[in-house]
Amino acid sequence: VVVADPLPSGLDFVGFTNDGGGRCTYTAAARTITCNVGTLQPDATFAYSYKATVSASAQGDTPASLANYACYNANSEDQPNVVFHGCDPAAVVVPPAPPAPELADLGVVKTVSHNIVKPGDTLTWTMVGTNYGPATSTGFMLADQLPAGVMFVSASASPELTCTTPPVGATGAVTCTAPSVPAAPAAGSSLTLTIVATVPSTTPTGTLLLNVATVSGDQDEPVPDPHPNRDETLTLVRVPDQPIPPTPTPLPPDPDGPPQPPVQPVHPPRVPGGPADTLLKLSKTGSPASASLGGTITYSLRVSNAGEALAMKVRVCDTPPTGLTVISAPGFKRSGKSFCTTISKLAIGKSRTLHLTARVTTRSPGRLVNHATVNSRNAPTRRTRAATVIHGAPTFTG
Repeated sequence: VVVADPLPSGLDFVGFTNDGGGRCTYTAAARTITCNVGTLQPDATFAYSYKATVSASAQGDTPASLANYACYNANSEDQPNVVFHGCDPAAVVVPPAPPAPELADLGVVKTVSHNIVKPGDTLTWTMVGTNYGPATSTGFMLADQLPAGVMFVSASASPELTCTTPPVGATGAVTCTAPSVPAAPAAGSSLTLTIVATVPSTTPTGTLLLNVATVSGDQDEPVPDPHPNRDETLTLVRVPDQPIPPTPTPLPPDPDGPPQPPVQPVHPPRVPGGPADTLLKLSKTGSPASASLGGTITYSLRVSNAGEALAMKVRVCDTPPTGLTVISAPGFKRSGKSFCTTISKLAIGKSRTLHLTARVTTRSPGRLVNHATVNSRNAPTRRTRAATVIHGAPTFTG
Protein backbone atom coordinates (compact mmCIF):
# COMPACT_ATOMS: atom_id res chain seq x y z
CA VAL A 1 0.00 0.00 0.00
CA VAL A 2 1.30 3.46 -0.99
CA VAL A 3 -0.44 6.70 0.02
CA ALA A 4 0.17 9.98 -1.87
CA ASP A 5 -1.06 13.26 -0.37
CA PRO A 6 -0.31 16.27 -2.64
CA LEU A 7 -0.83 19.66 -1.00
CA PRO A 8 -2.98 22.07 -3.02
CA SER A 9 -1.81 25.56 -3.91
CA GLY A 10 -2.40 27.88 -0.94
CA LEU A 11 -1.50 25.23 1.66
CA ASP A 12 2.11 25.08 2.92
CA PHE A 13 3.56 22.04 4.76
CA VAL A 14 4.85 22.72 8.30
CA GLY A 15 5.74 19.27 9.72
CA PHE A 16 4.52 15.84 10.79
CA THR A 17 2.80 15.28 14.10
CA ASN A 18 2.70 11.55 13.25
CA ASP A 19 4.82 10.24 10.38
CA GLY A 20 3.30 6.75 10.49
CA GLY A 21 6.23 5.19 12.25
CA GLY A 22 8.77 6.70 9.87
CA ARG A 23 7.00 5.46 6.75
CA CYS A 24 5.90 8.95 5.58
CA THR A 25 8.11 11.63 4.00
CA TYR A 26 7.50 15.06 2.47
CA THR A 27 9.04 16.10 -0.86
CA ALA A 28 9.16 19.90 -1.03
CA ALA A 29 9.79 20.07 -4.80
CA ALA A 30 6.65 18.05 -5.53
CA ARG A 31 4.72 19.44 -2.51
CA THR A 32 3.64 15.83 -1.79
CA ILE A 33 3.54 13.54 1.24
CA THR A 34 4.31 9.90 0.38
CA CYS A 35 3.70 7.02 2.80
CA ASN A 36 5.09 3.56 1.95
CA VAL A 37 2.69 1.59 4.16
CA GLY A 38 3.68 -1.90 2.96
CA THR A 39 1.41 -4.84 3.78
CA LEU A 40 -1.78 -4.03 5.68
CA GLN A 41 -3.54 -6.99 7.31
CA PRO A 42 -7.34 -7.36 7.14
CA ASP A 43 -9.15 -4.92 9.45
CA ALA A 44 -5.85 -3.15 10.19
CA THR A 45 -5.49 0.63 9.84
CA PHE A 46 -2.68 3.03 9.07
CA ALA A 47 -2.68 6.69 10.17
CA TYR A 48 -0.47 9.73 9.81
CA SER A 49 -0.97 13.41 10.55
CA TYR A 50 0.73 16.72 9.83
CA LYS A 51 0.37 20.47 10.15
CA ALA A 52 0.05 22.98 7.29
CA THR A 53 -0.55 26.70 7.09
CA VAL A 54 -2.83 28.61 4.74
CA SER A 55 -0.75 31.06 2.68
CA ALA A 56 -1.82 34.62 1.93
CA SER A 57 -2.22 33.72 -1.75
CA ALA A 58 -5.26 31.61 -0.84
CA GLN A 59 -7.16 34.65 0.43
CA GLY A 60 -9.24 36.70 -1.96
CA ASP A 61 -12.20 39.04 -1.89
CA THR A 62 -14.61 36.14 -1.31
CA PRO A 63 -14.43 32.91 0.75
CA ALA A 64 -12.38 30.15 -0.92
CA SER A 65 -12.37 26.37 -0.43
CA LEU A 66 -9.11 24.40 -0.28
CA ALA A 67 -9.62 20.70 -1.07
CA ASN A 68 -6.79 18.35 -0.01
CA TYR A 69 -6.97 14.88 -1.59
CA ALA A 70 -5.13 11.81 -0.24
CA CYS A 71 -5.00 8.78 -2.56
CA TYR A 72 -3.81 5.19 -2.18
CA ASN A 73 -2.60 2.48 -4.59
CA ALA A 74 -2.59 -1.19 -3.49
CA ASN A 75 -3.00 -4.78 -4.64
CA SER A 76 -3.88 -7.98 -2.75
CA GLU A 77 -2.43 -11.46 -2.31
CA ASP A 78 -5.28 -13.06 -4.20
CA GLN A 79 -5.19 -10.45 -6.99
CA PRO A 80 -1.55 -9.42 -7.27
CA ASN A 81 -1.95 -8.01 -10.78
CA VAL A 82 -4.92 -5.78 -9.98
CA VAL A 83 -4.22 -2.22 -8.77
CA PHE A 84 -6.74 -0.87 -6.33
CA HIS A 85 -7.00 2.95 -6.16
CA GLY A 86 -9.03 5.40 -4.11
CA CYS A 87 -9.03 9.00 -2.91
CA ASP A 88 -10.68 10.98 -0.16
CA PRO A 89 -10.77 14.78 0.18
CA ALA A 90 -10.68 17.07 3.20
CA ALA A 91 -11.77 20.66 2.58
CA VAL A 92 -11.25 23.88 4.54
CA VAL A 93 -12.90 27.23 3.85
CA VAL A 94 -10.56 30.23 3.76
CA PRO A 95 -12.32 33.47 4.75
CA PRO A 96 -11.85 36.53 2.53
CA ALA A 97 -8.93 38.87 3.18
CA PRO A 98 -9.77 41.79 5.46
CA PRO A 99 -10.15 45.12 3.68
CA ALA A 100 -7.03 47.26 3.43
CA PRO A 101 -6.83 49.78 6.28
CA GLU A 102 -7.92 53.29 5.44
CA LEU A 103 -5.05 55.77 5.37
CA ALA A 104 -5.20 59.38 6.51
CA ASP A 105 -2.07 61.41 5.77
CA LEU A 106 -1.86 64.04 8.52
CA GLY A 107 0.68 66.88 8.53
CA VAL A 108 1.44 69.94 10.66
CA VAL A 109 3.20 73.22 9.81
CA LYS A 110 4.27 75.61 12.58
CA THR A 111 5.53 79.22 12.70
CA VAL A 112 6.66 81.59 15.47
CA SER A 113 6.27 85.36 15.68
CA HIS A 114 9.94 86.07 16.59
CA ASN A 115 13.20 84.18 16.14
CA ILE A 116 15.03 86.36 18.70
CA VAL A 117 13.43 87.85 21.85
CA LYS A 118 14.49 89.40 25.14
CA PRO A 119 13.36 88.28 28.60
CA GLY A 120 9.79 89.38 29.33
CA ASP A 121 8.70 89.43 25.66
CA THR A 122 5.54 87.77 24.36
CA LEU A 123 5.70 85.01 21.72
CA THR A 124 2.93 83.75 19.44
CA TRP A 125 3.04 80.30 17.83
CA THR A 126 0.66 79.32 15.02
CA MET A 127 0.26 75.74 13.83
CA VAL A 128 -1.97 74.29 11.10
CA GLY A 129 -2.85 70.59 11.12
CA THR A 130 -4.17 69.20 7.82
CA ASN A 131 -5.72 65.89 6.75
CA TYR A 132 -4.40 65.22 3.24
CA GLY A 133 -6.54 62.06 2.99
CA PRO A 134 -7.67 59.96 1.35
CA ALA A 135 -9.71 58.83 4.39
CA THR A 136 -11.50 60.95 6.97
CA SER A 137 -9.41 61.28 10.13
CA THR A 138 -11.08 60.28 13.40
CA GLY A 139 -9.60 60.90 16.80
CA PHE A 140 -7.78 63.92 15.36
CA MET A 141 -5.35 65.51 17.87
CA LEU A 142 -3.24 68.67 17.47
CA ALA A 143 -0.84 69.12 20.40
CA ASP A 144 1.84 71.66 21.32
CA GLN A 145 4.43 71.42 24.11
CA LEU A 146 5.47 74.84 25.38
CA PRO A 147 9.20 75.36 26.06
CA ALA A 148 10.25 74.82 29.67
CA GLY A 149 9.58 77.88 31.81
CA VAL A 150 7.55 79.78 29.22
CA MET A 151 4.30 81.04 30.79
CA PHE A 152 0.97 80.39 29.04
CA VAL A 153 -1.20 83.43 28.26
CA SER A 154 -3.95 82.34 25.85
CA ALA A 155 -4.94 79.94 23.04
CA SER A 156 -7.41 80.24 20.17
CA ALA A 157 -8.38 77.50 17.72
CA SER A 158 -10.66 76.58 14.84
CA PRO A 159 -14.23 75.99 16.06
CA GLU A 160 -13.99 72.25 15.25
CA LEU A 161 -11.28 71.85 17.92
CA THR A 162 -11.82 71.33 21.66
CA CYS A 163 -8.72 72.37 23.62
CA THR A 164 -7.23 71.86 27.08
CA THR A 165 -4.57 74.35 28.24
CA PRO A 166 -2.35 75.04 31.26
CA PRO A 167 -3.54 77.70 33.70
CA VAL A 168 -2.59 81.25 32.78
CA GLY A 169 0.94 81.91 34.01
CA ALA A 170 1.84 78.20 34.09
CA THR A 171 3.81 76.05 31.64
CA GLY A 172 2.80 72.76 30.02
CA ALA A 173 1.07 71.48 26.89
CA VAL A 174 -1.91 72.61 24.82
CA THR A 175 -3.94 69.70 23.38
CA CYS A 176 -6.81 70.09 20.92
CA THR A 177 -9.03 67.31 19.56
CA ALA A 178 -11.70 66.87 16.91
CA PRO A 179 -13.85 63.73 16.52
CA SER A 180 -13.68 63.83 12.71
CA VAL A 181 -11.70 65.83 10.13
CA PRO A 182 -12.48 65.41 6.39
CA ALA A 183 -9.81 64.91 3.75
CA ALA A 184 -8.52 67.85 1.71
CA PRO A 185 -9.69 69.81 -0.19
CA ALA A 186 -12.96 69.64 1.75
CA ALA A 187 -13.82 72.54 4.05
CA GLY A 188 -12.51 71.90 7.54
CA SER A 189 -9.62 69.69 6.41
CA SER A 190 -7.10 72.20 7.87
CA LEU A 191 -7.48 73.31 11.50
CA THR A 192 -5.50 76.11 13.16
CA LEU A 193 -4.23 76.57 16.73
CA THR A 194 -2.63 79.82 17.96
CA ILE A 195 -0.85 80.05 21.32
CA VAL A 196 0.42 83.17 23.13
CA ALA A 197 2.98 82.87 25.95
CA THR A 198 5.46 85.06 27.85
CA VAL A 199 9.21 84.55 28.20
CA PRO A 200 10.16 84.83 31.91
CA SER A 201 12.10 87.98 32.79
CA THR A 202 14.80 85.82 34.44
CA THR A 203 15.57 83.76 31.33
CA PRO A 204 19.38 83.74 30.76
CA THR A 205 20.75 85.16 27.55
CA GLY A 206 21.55 82.50 24.97
CA THR A 207 18.62 80.26 25.96
CA LEU A 208 17.04 78.43 23.02
CA LEU A 209 13.25 78.00 23.26
CA LEU A 210 12.31 74.80 21.42
CA ASN A 211 8.57 74.46 20.73
CA VAL A 212 7.28 71.17 19.24
CA ALA A 213 3.87 70.60 17.63
CA THR A 214 2.45 67.18 16.64
CA VAL A 215 -0.67 65.88 14.89
CA SER A 216 -2.14 62.37 15.09
CA GLY A 217 -5.30 60.36 14.44
CA ASP A 218 -6.81 56.87 14.55
CA GLN A 219 -5.92 55.94 10.95
CA ASP A 220 -2.58 54.62 9.70
CA GLU A 221 -0.22 56.97 7.85
CA PRO A 222 1.03 56.15 4.33
CA VAL A 223 4.58 54.82 3.96
CA PRO A 224 6.57 56.80 3.04
CA ASP A 225 4.80 59.68 4.75
CA PRO A 226 4.83 62.78 2.48
CA HIS A 227 3.69 65.19 5.21
CA PRO A 228 5.52 65.18 8.59
CA ASN A 229 3.43 64.75 11.73
CA ARG A 230 5.86 66.92 13.73
CA ASP A 231 7.19 70.45 13.33
CA GLU A 232 9.23 72.69 15.60
CA THR A 233 10.44 76.26 16.02
CA LEU A 234 13.51 77.72 17.75
CA THR A 235 13.65 81.14 19.39
CA LEU A 236 16.79 82.63 20.91
CA VAL A 237 16.66 84.71 24.09
CA ARG A 238 19.11 87.63 24.08
CA VAL A 239 19.54 90.10 26.93
CA PRO A 240 19.97 93.62 25.45
CA ASP A 241 23.43 95.17 25.72
CA GLN A 242 23.71 97.68 28.57
CA PRO A 243 24.42 101.29 27.50
CA ILE A 244 28.01 102.48 27.99
CA PRO A 245 28.21 105.16 30.75
CA PRO A 246 29.30 108.62 29.55
CA THR A 247 32.90 109.70 30.05
CA PRO A 248 33.12 111.95 33.15
CA THR A 249 34.16 115.56 32.53
CA PRO A 250 37.57 116.26 34.10
CA LEU A 251 37.85 119.07 36.68
CA PRO A 252 39.55 122.28 35.48
CA PRO A 253 43.17 122.63 36.66
CA ASP A 254 43.93 124.80 39.65
CA PRO A 255 45.64 127.97 38.30
CA ASP A 256 47.78 128.15 41.43
CA GLY A 257 48.75 124.54 41.53
CA PRO A 258 51.08 122.37 39.43
CA PRO A 259 50.03 121.65 35.89
CA GLN A 260 47.65 118.74 35.65
CA PRO A 261 48.57 115.79 33.45
CA PRO A 262 46.42 115.46 30.35
CA VAL A 263 43.30 113.40 30.79
CA GLN A 264 43.52 110.25 28.74
CA PRO A 265 40.48 109.72 26.54
CA VAL A 266 38.22 106.94 27.64
CA HIS A 267 37.40 104.63 24.73
CA PRO A 268 34.20 102.59 24.91
CA PRO A 269 34.93 98.92 25.49
CA ARG A 270 34.40 96.59 22.58
CA VAL A 271 30.98 94.97 22.86
CA PRO A 272 31.26 91.30 21.89
CA GLY A 273 28.81 89.79 19.46
CA GLY A 274 25.66 88.35 20.90
CA PRO A 275 25.29 84.62 21.51
CA ALA A 276 23.20 84.29 18.38
CA ASP A 277 26.08 85.29 16.08
CA THR A 278 28.07 82.48 14.50
CA LEU A 279 30.28 81.87 11.49
CA LEU A 280 29.76 79.29 8.78
CA LYS A 281 32.41 78.03 6.37
CA LEU A 282 31.72 76.33 3.04
CA SER A 283 34.17 74.45 0.82
CA LYS A 284 33.45 72.72 -2.47
CA THR A 285 35.34 70.28 -4.72
CA GLY A 286 34.50 68.62 -8.02
CA SER A 287 35.74 65.21 -9.15
CA PRO A 288 37.11 64.58 -11.72
CA ALA A 289 38.85 67.88 -12.40
CA SER A 290 38.17 67.58 -16.14
CA ALA A 291 35.43 65.96 -18.22
CA SER A 292 33.82 65.94 -21.65
CA LEU A 293 30.33 65.64 -23.14
CA GLY A 294 28.35 62.90 -21.37
CA GLY A 295 30.78 62.63 -18.46
CA THR A 296 29.70 62.99 -14.83
CA ILE A 297 31.11 65.23 -12.11
CA THR A 298 30.53 64.66 -8.38
CA TYR A 299 30.59 67.80 -6.23
CA SER A 300 31.27 67.59 -2.47
CA LEU A 301 30.11 70.52 -0.32
CA ARG A 302 31.40 70.69 3.26
CA VAL A 303 29.69 73.16 5.60
CA SER A 304 31.08 73.71 9.10
CA ASN A 305 30.21 75.89 12.10
CA ALA A 306 33.38 77.83 12.96
CA GLY A 307 31.61 80.31 15.24
CA GLU A 308 30.70 80.39 18.92
CA ALA A 309 26.98 79.59 18.81
CA LEU A 310 24.61 76.96 17.48
CA ALA A 311 23.80 77.58 13.81
CA MET A 312 20.03 77.39 13.18
CA LYS A 313 18.24 76.55 9.91
CA VAL A 314 21.42 76.25 7.84
CA ARG A 315 20.52 76.48 4.13
CA VAL A 316 22.98 75.21 1.50
CA CYS A 317 22.31 75.95 -2.20
CA ASP A 318 24.17 74.80 -5.31
CA THR A 319 23.64 76.59 -8.63
CA PRO A 320 24.98 74.55 -11.56
CA PRO A 321 25.90 76.52 -14.70
CA THR A 322 24.55 75.99 -18.19
CA GLY A 323 26.19 72.86 -19.56
CA LEU A 324 25.61 70.78 -16.43
CA THR A 325 22.48 68.75 -15.61
CA VAL A 326 22.08 67.46 -12.05
CA ILE A 327 21.28 63.73 -12.05
CA SER A 328 21.60 62.99 -8.32
CA ALA A 329 21.21 65.29 -5.30
CA PRO A 330 20.27 63.33 -2.14
CA GLY A 331 18.44 65.56 0.34
CA PHE A 332 18.30 68.56 -2.04
CA LYS A 333 15.19 70.12 -3.55
CA ARG A 334 15.06 72.18 -6.73
CA SER A 335 14.49 75.90 -6.17
CA GLY A 336 14.52 77.82 -9.45
CA LYS A 337 17.93 77.25 -11.01
CA SER A 338 19.40 76.06 -7.71
CA PHE A 339 19.30 72.89 -5.63
CA CYS A 340 18.91 73.62 -1.91
CA THR A 341 18.76 71.70 1.37
CA THR A 342 18.26 72.80 4.98
CA ILE A 343 20.12 71.51 8.05
CA SER A 344 17.95 72.28 11.09
CA LYS A 345 20.86 72.74 13.52
CA LEU A 346 24.66 72.63 13.29
CA ALA A 347 26.54 72.58 16.59
CA ILE A 348 29.75 74.53 17.28
CA GLY A 349 32.73 72.84 15.64
CA LYS A 350 30.55 70.37 13.71
CA SER A 351 30.40 69.92 9.94
CA ARG A 352 28.29 68.15 7.30
CA THR A 353 29.31 66.97 3.84
CA LEU A 354 26.76 66.94 1.01
CA HIS A 355 27.05 65.50 -2.50
CA LEU A 356 25.60 66.28 -5.94
CA THR A 357 26.31 64.56 -9.25
CA ALA A 358 25.89 66.32 -12.61
CA ARG A 359 26.27 65.26 -16.24
CA VAL A 360 28.15 67.39 -18.81
CA THR A 361 25.78 68.44 -21.61
CA THR A 362 27.98 70.84 -23.57
CA ARG A 363 30.43 70.16 -26.37
CA SER A 364 32.22 73.51 -25.99
CA PRO A 365 35.68 73.35 -24.40
CA GLY A 366 36.48 75.66 -21.50
CA ARG A 367 35.78 75.91 -17.76
CA LEU A 368 32.44 75.27 -16.05
CA VAL A 369 32.23 77.12 -12.74
CA ASN A 370 29.69 75.75 -10.24
CA HIS A 371 28.71 78.19 -7.45
CA ALA A 372 27.35 77.38 -3.97
CA THR A 373 26.20 79.41 -0.96
CA VAL A 374 25.43 78.80 2.71
CA ASN A 375 23.62 80.91 5.30
CA SER A 376 21.50 80.51 8.42
CA ARG A 377 19.18 82.46 10.64
CA ASN A 378 22.12 83.68 12.73
CA ALA A 379 25.03 83.65 10.27
CA PRO A 380 25.81 85.69 7.14
CA THR A 381 26.00 84.19 3.66
CA ARG A 382 29.24 82.56 2.56
CA ARG A 383 30.04 81.68 -1.06
CA THR A 384 32.33 79.23 -2.79
CA ARG A 385 32.78 77.64 -6.18
CA ALA A 386 34.42 74.74 -8.01
CA ALA A 387 35.69 74.80 -11.60
CA THR A 388 35.93 71.86 -14.02
CA VAL A 389 37.85 71.86 -17.32
CA ILE A 390 35.66 70.70 -20.22
CA HIS A 391 37.35 69.05 -23.20
CA GLY A 392 35.72 69.60 -26.57
CA ALA A 393 34.21 66.65 -28.41
CA PRO A 394 36.74 65.12 -30.88
CA THR A 395 36.19 65.82 -34.58
CA PHE A 396 36.97 63.39 -37.38
CA THR A 397 37.85 64.21 -40.98
CA GLY A 398 37.65 61.79 -43.84
